[in-house]
Amino acid sequence: MSKVLVTGATGTIGSQVVKGLVAGGASVRVGLRDPAKGDALRAAGAEVVALDLDQPETLQPAFAGATRVFLLTPFVEHFLPLVRAAVDAAKGAGVEFILRMSALGADRASPDALGREHGQSEDLVKGSGLDWAVLQPTFFQDNVFNFQGESLKQQGAFYGASKGGKVSYVSSTDVGSVAAAILAKPDAHKGKTYVVTGSEALADTEVAVLLSKAIGRAIRYVDLTPADYLGAMTSQGAPSWMAAHIVALEMVKANGWAATVAPTVQEILGRAPEGYAAFLNRNRARLG
Repeated sequence: MSKVLVTGATGTIGSQVVKGLVAGGASVRVGLRDPAKGDALRAAGAEVVALDLDQPETLQPAFAGATRVFLLTPFVEHFLPLVRAAVDAAKGAGVEFILRMSALGADRASPDALGREHGQSEDLVKGSGLDWAVLQPTFFQDNVFNFQGESLKQQGAFYGASKGGKVSYVSSTDVGSVAAAILAKPDAHKGKTYVVTGSEALADTEVAVLLSKAIGRAIRYVDLTPADYLGAMTSQGAPSWMAAHIVALEMVKANGWAATVAPTVQEILGRAPEGYAAFLNRNRARLG
């Protein structure tokens, strides 16, 4: 049986990938910086090993025997070296297929550092000599409570600088399910890049309306200038590089570059993507 190595398995997307693979009967190994934090993954049926892409001594044992890899790197200032380390380890271990978790707008020529590094990372995977596929998801529906949960609870508001731009927000469950389906049967997906979106494009003011209905109390979206949004994040302790990346992503929204609705979920899973309203209702308890 093919063994799938999943990186980033404790995060929003990686955990969904593991869930989908295990449900489909795949042999799954997850690589964690701290394997002691993998009890839930073990209970779900995954093998847990030590893997830190910054620590070369963990690479060979983690990749050994794996034939397929889900490659998701953490949100750090510079992740290209981590992708390079993973690709080199995969080649050395005889891995046959890599599914790279990238992002919408990845382009090595992008004026934005985040999009540029995602594009360079894709190029590393594509030039590895291994079979590959790439996922480019849009913004996650989960972000509103992963990053703005406290302001929702305490202020009845969430913040951004999207200027009315619409976004085809996608459910993490859909992204994880698409990834699991590709990893389970990669032959049909080799050499393909998939944009993964939800079923409709919404402005953040429309998201606020959906949140209000799901929670049962009024929620506002507060649009800031890019400079004010940057200042608010840094004043709350966000590293300057992270705040700059997030503001750049808000400009993607503002310019309408994330409004496209792609057919990927329907084509790969045979069903429509989860709507934002359904997602919020399903996760109502997390919204307070």
